[in-house]
Amino acid sequence: LHRLEYAAQLEQKRQFVEKALRRLPREMQVAARSDTQRERWRMPWLSQERLNQRHGLPCPVAPVLPAAATHGYRNKCEFTIGRDEDGSVAVGFTLGTVRERKHVVGRADGVPTVSAEMLAAARRAQAVLAESPLPPYDKVSHEGFWRAMLARQSFAHADGPPELLLCVAVQAAGLPEEQVASELARLREAFVAPLDPPVRLSLAVRRGAPPGEYKHAGESAEAEGVETVLGREYIEETLLGLSFRISPDAFFQVNTLGAESLLTLLRAQCSLGPDSVLLDVCCGTGTIGLAMARSVKRVIGIESNAQAVADAAANAARNGITNAEFICAKAEQATRQVLERLTPSELDSLVAIVDPPRAGLHPDVVKALRRCAPLRRLLFVACHAPAFVTNAVSFCRPTSPSFAGVPFELVQAWPIDLFPHTPHCELVTLLERSDLVAEREAAQEAAQAAKQAQAVQTQAAEAASTPTDAAEGGAVGAAAAEGALGAPEESALSRAISRAQAVVASTASVPAVGAVTAAVGTAAAASARRGRSRQEETGPIPPSGAGGGGNSGGASGNGTSPGAAADAPAGAAAGAAAGASAAAAAAAA
Repeated sequence: LHRLEYAAQLEQKRQFVEKALRRLPREMQVAARSDTQRERWRMPWLSQERLNQRHGLPCPVAPVLPAAATHGYRNKCEFTIGRDEDGSVAVGFTLGTVRERKHVVGRADGVPTVSAEMLAAARRAQAVLAESPLPPYDKVSHEGFWRAMLARQSFAHADGPPELLLCVAVQAAGLPEEQVASELARLREAFVAPLDPPVRLSLAVRRGAPPGEYKHAGESAEAEGVETVLGREYIEETLLGLSFRISPDAFFQVNTLGAESLLTLLRAQCSLGPDSVLLDVCCGTGTIGLAMARSVKRVIGIESNAQAVADAAANAARNGITNAEFICAKAEQATRQVLERLTPSELDSLVAIVDPPRAGLHPDVVKALRRCAPLRRLLFVACHAPAFVTNAVSFCRPTSPSFAGVPFELVQAWPIDLFPHTPHCELVTLLERSDLVAEREAAQEAAQAAKQAQAVQTQAAEAASTPTDAAEGGAVGAAAAEGALGAPEESALSRAISRAQAVVASTASVPAVGAVTAAVGTAAAASARRGRSRQEETGPIPPSGAGGGGNSGGASGNGTSPGAAADAPAGAAAGAAAGASAAAAAAAA
């Protein structure tokens, strides 16, 4: 997307996120086909009426939160070492694929997401490797020495140049150790000299394939490990006033300023309190949990990367946080065990945040979270919206033997742009148990009804300043309604109006009843008058019995004859409805 203006990039990301979320109702329908009791899948929040109101979306979606910085924002880049189209050594990004039997690397210059400091380091490495007698690694032939260079940079620094950690991966199997040591020493010497722009540089060497990269069978004999040859083995970054230690392989949001926006949003939506227990699934170096630790009773993080867990523990210690623990295990194995260890009081105040890799949560993690009945609110941080939709189907489907617990509902979604100039967009979603949503909606309806009742009382009090005015206003409304409906003997409603007139006559001793009746009665007379005004503007309307009444007599205290309401069907209907309300209010009183 780097060729588009930034506003156009945000629009494309909004469309991508909404397209993915619109899949959820369809995916739920597909899942329902295998259920013999399909009526269980008729959920109010996915009703056609609500989907139409939201243009097919399963929940409200906020506008995409733009990035604070759009250029040079990445705090982590993984450069490939290879040869460009001219055969020269290049440190940059792969242009071809192994499947195409092509391994061509394009230089990183001009890539808008890479910082000036990382570009300077890539150029320095490129110059050194071009003079090396050992060739760059070829992913097709599986031959060569120099494989890749990982770069991690700090951005929130106020005490000098940023930190920059480089980790160069080499394939040394089968080579004399003396030659390997000589080449690595030459690389180290090259980076002792300062870079421009200046940085506080650290350099490490990894023997073997970088994490996540395919390992050829011939590489199995080589011992892997990371050796720091210059500086220290980590960088430090600051987020929301907390200091974080980040090692080469630890997970950390690649956009530091964007991570602050993400954490701020999560803190606002968690509804945390001093008794809350926060379960941070796929916690990485603990950024989310530690950012909220001072607002809760306890933080429990689960992460499969051992180095990231060590970093998380160190991060807690360096920030003086003692109520956070981090467990090194696969989420699908540890989540259920952690939930079973919590006390009843901790379960009652449990909130979960999940921040899985791009593929989403393991199905066993979803089932464990669903099975935990006290867990009623869950925030899902997704870097790939389609993967989230797959997980959401499992969270939201009806209760069954395989999916225990009250289902969740998708309540709100917030897209956040952490990756300008790329198609990717972070998505934060709030899921709540369906019974919690029902309780909140009922409370909102009750509050709205109370607000409307208060407004009616206020209007009624203003409309009737004295009991006498109340009686007169009530009589006007009843008379107007009677004239609009027809003769009193024609219907039971007319008899109700007669009873209302009797109640109105006694309002001098009951000011509150009179006030309400006066307000509604005045509205009835006003409706009839508006009906006559519309008739005068549009011309005469032929008489019709469908208008609801004839021209029975009756005087109006507002200068409007009740018979005029019958001449305009719209006014007559409005007058009749308001008069009926007046009668009902008076009769109830």
